[in-house]
Amino acid sequence: MYKVGLLFISAFFFVSCGSIKPEPPEKRGVTKPVDPIPVVSSTIDIPIEIDLQPVVDMADSMIDPIVEGKDLPCQGLRYRYKLQRESFALSGKGGNELNFRMKFKYAVKGEYCAVCFANHCAVPTVGLSVGYKEPMKRGQVGIKTNISVQSNYRLKTNSKITEVKAIDPIKEVFGMDVTQTIIKKVKPYLNEGMTYLDEEIGKVNLKTYIQPFYDEMQGDIDLGLLGHLNLMPDELSLSRLTFEGRYLRFSVGVRATPTIKYTPWEIAQKPLPPLSRYNSRDGFNAYTDLRLDYDSLSQSITQSLVGEKFEAGKNYILVDQLNLFPIEDRIGIDMSFSGSKQGWLYFTAIPTFDTATQRIKMVDLKYDLSTKNVLLRSAKWLLSETIRKKMEESMNVDVTSYLNEAKAEMNQGLNGPINEYVRLSGKMEELKVTAFQMRPEELFMRLYLKGNLKVLLTKNNKGDQ
Repeated sequence: MYKVGLLFISAFFFVSCGSIKPEPPEKRGVTKPVDPIPVVSSTIDIPIEIDLQPVVDMADSMIDPIVEGKDLPCQGLRYRYKLQRESFALSGKGGNELNFRMKFKYAVKGEYCAVCFANHCAVPTVGLSVGYKEPMKRGQVGIKTNISVQSNYRLKTNSKITEVKAIDPIKEVFGMDVTQTIIKKVKPYLNEGMTYLDEEIGKVNLKTYIQPFYDEMQGDIDLGLLGHLNLMPDELSLSRLTFEGRYLRFSVGVRATPTIKYTPWEIAQKPLPPLSRYNSRDGFNAYTDLRLDYDSLSQSITQSLVGEKFEAGKNYILVDQLNLFPIEDRIGIDMSFSGSKQGWLYFTAIPTFDTATQRIKMVDLKYDLSTKNVLLRSAKWLLSETIRKKMEESMNVDVTSYLNEAKAEMNQGLNGPINEYVRLSGKMEELKVTAFQMRPEELFMRLYLKGNLKVLLTKNNKGDQ
């Protein structure tokens, strides 16, 4: 009887004071294991442009600008010739094929012996001189070079002469085509020039141009509040080569798995991987988690609730303060209040994201079991569905500023120089909230990021060949 009386007195005292003080939830601060951030692959495009003129100039410097020769048989046409060439003119256009043109001038002088006896001309000779004491005759050579990329990243070329044309042909002399006779003599000289050209272009190592990109892509990119991005490149491919004038252009497709974390990455540099088949894309896809601390979220929700009266008949409460905390896979809500009663209440809810309003909303709001048991004994009116529903509708947080800041940080991180040679050019097209994860100190909002990204070589880096 003594215990029953004591309980009755305690209950009377509790109710008469109008104060509600349930026990905190047992699993307050307990969280379930957090799922790892998903990894999605992206293909990042790297356009590269190489000026081939220095390579052509090097080959050009190895070929004599003037070549002279002779053919002095006793009988027939005996002559001396001189050929003076100009530099290679590069006129690339289209894919995997370069065209060169080389202009030249030539001259010939000699004589014709109709009959030769005992190594001496037996009849008077007829002389010939063209281009020595007058302007030299003109001609041009056409050259086609097919270019491919070898597995060692070096260029392979196959050059051949497509035409040798006399602009000012020498008329037939003594029934002979002197022009073609001279051209046949100088073809070995021209073929030697093709050999030099192939050798010099073959020295171009694309690794020189690609390696700086690949190395820099393995470093950290600071994204501010989002953390540190590492592109995680793991596969390379080359597009078809194209030419425009003196420039060789192609794209490097880098398959990557962009990953973001809050602490800096410490990853050893990887060598260039073997080339694979090229797929033209410049997509960028990644997931990241945006941290939202419970204190800030609590303040935001409190501001939306303060001053609002929650009524059930003649009774009402006013929210004084609200605190959020994790409780397994739900959000716990600790709310102090005043009004017809005073004290605090414990709720749990599921956080969701409304894409239309850019707000985090608390749905499936429920009283914690200990709170519900106390209310059943002391204030059943607080269990009103009207109060619960109105509270649920009022508990939301506008995260537009968070998401805008995250997008701005991302766009800033994806645009600008990495170093003096390499810069990024990208744009986020979509930033979408896909899920929430609770941790003891904060709520993680999982974001899916989609856009495009290119890595550009600045004009300062000419590369070593």
